Amino acid sequence: MRKIIIVANNLAGGGAEKSLLIYLRNINLKNFEIDLLLIKKIGVYLDEIPVGVNLIDTYGDEIVIPKCKSEIKKAYKKHIKKKYDVEIAFLEGPPTLFVSCSNNKYSKKYAWIHTDLYAVKWTEKYFASTESEAKTFKVFDKRFFVSESNRKIFADKFGIFDNNYIMMNPVDTNEILEKSKQYKISKSKFSFCYVANFNSHKNHSMLLNAAKKLIDKGYDFILYLVGYGALLDKMKNLSKSLEIQENIFFSGFIKNPFPYVLSSDVFIHVSIGEGFPYALCESLILNKPILATNCAGNRDVLDFGEYGFLVDITENSIARGMERMINENSLREYYLSKASIRAQQFAFEGSIKEFEILLDER
Repeated sequence: MRKIIIVANNLAGGGAEKSLLIYLRNINLKNFEIDLLLIKKIGVYLDEIPVGVNLIDTYGDEIVIPKCKSEIKKAYKKHIKKKYDVEIAFLEGPPTLFVSCSNNKYSKKYAWIHTDLYAVKWTEKYFASTESEAKTFKVFDKRFFVSESNRKIFADKFGIFDNNYIMMNPVDTNEILEKSKQYKISKSKFSFCYVANFNSHKNHSMLLNAAKKLIDKGYDFILYLVGYGALLDKMKNLSKSLEIQENIFFSGFIKNPFPYVLSSDVFIHVSIGEGFPYALCESLILNKPILATNCAGNRDVLDFGEYGFLVDITENSIARGMERMINENSLREYYLSKASIRAQQFAFEGSIKEFEILLDER
C-alpha cells in the first residue's frame, strides 16, 4: 500500500482546503495509507477529515516555519516519523517549505500552487528572496496549478518552465445543489452576493466603495458579504463610515453559504488575484449571472468573459458593472443562460481519478 503524506496550512474555509477535503472524501482510501499534517491545527473543516485519513499529532497548535532551512529540517525530523512514497505540499508557502526540507531521498515530491503569486504575494515573508522561493520550488518533482493563468504567471515569475502541470480542482455539483436547498433567504430588493474570506486580496474595501457610489446615485439594493477573516471588523467599520450599512449584510462564516448565493440576483467576485475561485464555480452551478474582476483565476473559470461579465479592478469599473447588472435585465439573462452551459464543463470524477493516478505514480 502506497504511503502518502499531505501537508496543508490549515483547514480554514478557503478553496484549497475545500478541494483537499473533496479529494480525501472521494478517492479510494483502501489503496492508500494517507497521513495529513497541518502547519496550523485550526479550521472549520477539522471535523470533516474522512475516516481513514490519519491527522498527525504535532503536539501543539502550530509548527513554526522560520526562513532558516536548517531549523525547518529539524521541525521535519521532529514531526515526520515514517518514510513516505509520496509527499505533497498542498499549498504554497509553509507547506512547500516544509516538504522541501524532507530528508527522504526516495519519495516523489509534489507541490500545489493555488493562487496568483504575482498579484497575491502572501508567501514572500517566508523567503529571503524570490530566488530563494524559486530554489524551494525546484526541489519538487512536479508542480500542479489549478488554472492555466497561474501556471504561466508562476513560470514568468520564477523562471521555472518544466514539470508544471494543470490539475483542476474537483467541483462536487450534487453536493452544491443539495446544500443550496437546506434553508431559504428571504429578500425584498435586488441583491448581490459575494462569498469570500475577509483578507486583502479579496478586495472588499473596493467593493464597498463601489457600492457607495451607486447608493449615492439613489440605487437601493442589498449586498450579502458571506465569510469571515482578519479584516471583517475593519470592513464593518468601513461600511458605517461610508454610511451604507443599511445596504450591507455581513453574515460571518457559514459552512453552507449556498442558499445566499441561490437567493441573489447576481453573484459578484472582486478579488485582485485567484488560483481556482471555487465560489465562481459554485455560483455557476447555481445558475447565477456573474460580475467579476478581470484577474487570473476569474478569467480561467469565466473563459475571458464568455461565461461572466468581467470588469477592471477599479472602484469605478465595479460600480459601473453593478449598475449595468441592476438596470439591464437582458445582460443578466444572457449570463444566466451562459452559467448553465459552463457548469456542465466542470470535472469531478476525472479530477478524482487523476489525483489517484498521481498518488500511485512510481
